[in-house]
Amino acid sequence: MNRTGLLAIVVFMVVHTGCATQPPPITALESPGFLMGLVHGIIAPFSVIGGLFSRTIRIYAFPNSGVVYDFGFLLGVSAWAWGVVRVSAAGSSPDADSHEIHNLRRIVRRLRRRLRGY
Repeated sequence: MNRTGLLAIVVFMVVHTGCATQPPPITALESPGFLMGLVHGIIAPFSVIGGLFSRTIRIYAFPNSGVVYDFGFLLGVSAWAWGVVRVSAAGSSPDADSHEIHNLRRIVRRLRRRLRGY
């Protein structure tokens, strides 16, 4: 891409950011905090799917209480990753792993023998 095209894209983005609107500010008592951040993090994958079909569904609340909400959201989203790791770790048994390792060692030995012959 040449410089003119890049400059045109940057100008377009800067001009159109002025069209963005923010929701009206709410009081600190009404803003979502840690627990709502945790809930929003846990339901984030479902919110993404719902957001594909509705413009009113968002995965992240704004305005929120700030770092406290962010921390809860991060914990909620990481619960999904922790669950995936636990499920994948439970799917492999030590016997199956040792069998795979044995097969791989046998294949490596065969390859070494072939390479020595050449």
